Amino acid sequence: MNMQKTIMGEHPDELKIAEQISKSLKDLLAIEVDYFGFVFSDRTVRESVKKGKAHFSGYGESAAARAIARIAERVVKYLKKPVADSAQLLLRQTEKAYAARLNGT
Repeated sequence: MNMQKTIMGEHPDELKIAEQISKSLKDLLAIEVDYFGFVFSDRTVRESVKKGKAHFSGYGESAAARAIARIAERVVKYLKKPVADSAQLLLRQTEKAYAARLNGT
């Protein structure tokens, strides 16, 4: 069985547990997990939920919307293909995105 997962959080360090989760799922339940993306916590997500509106319609340029768009692209590209070491790949990608966020780029 294969499962896809997206994580939301504040910092790339929150992804370090992904490898442990992957190993446990594989060892205990024979489930392989492909990690498709990381969405940084973003106040705009909460605001759109409170307003009962689709996030993209009001906050299409937010960090969360950009992350969700990247995840959608990955889902389309890799849905039927397992991604080797997806937890490590996602950690590296998220660390780069976090650094860019700190630099304002």
